[in-house]
Amino acid sequence: MEINVQNRNWKNSISARLIVIGVLILLFLIPINMIDDLVYERQMRKSEAFGEISSKWGNPQTLTGPFLCIPFWQYNSQMNAETKKTEIVKIKYYAYFLPETLNIKGEVKPEIRYRGIYDAIVYNSKLTIDGVFPKINFDKWKINPSQILWDEAGIYFGISDLRSIK
Repeated sequence: MEINVQNRNWKNSISARLIVIGVLILLFLIPINMIDDLVYERQMRKSEAFGEISSKWGNPQTLTGPFLCIPFWQYNSQMNAETKKTEIVKIKYYAYFLPETLNIKGEVKPEIRYRGIYDAIVYNSKLTIDGVFPKINFDKWKINPSQILWDEAGIYFGISDLRSIK
């Protein structure tokens, strides 16, 4: 009869129940950890696939401008360190002008690209840019019109990634 009493005490013991619960928790942590590793691996593979698609398609774009760039010569006096005489030096400067009005119309078309089981959305856009620049006047800077290099003037845009430009 003593054996039954000891078995009953073991089954009803709070310590034994806590030990069993602790062992079960530790056993369940193993598959949870395996699932976490699998989720992490899939996230990394998705990131790699997206990076591969993006590298071939192009990185996010930032378009700045347009701005008008007009180079000009200006003569400045400068002290020569060796001869200690003042010399006249011809220096090339650039004047930048922004448009007074600017209209940008764009059409964005999303496309889905696939790599294995992963997909990524890339965008293709077509922009129409229309603007009016102000009348260029160098009088306030006291620049002689013969010093302005009109043949080197240009309209420029800033583009963050040239790979994806067509």
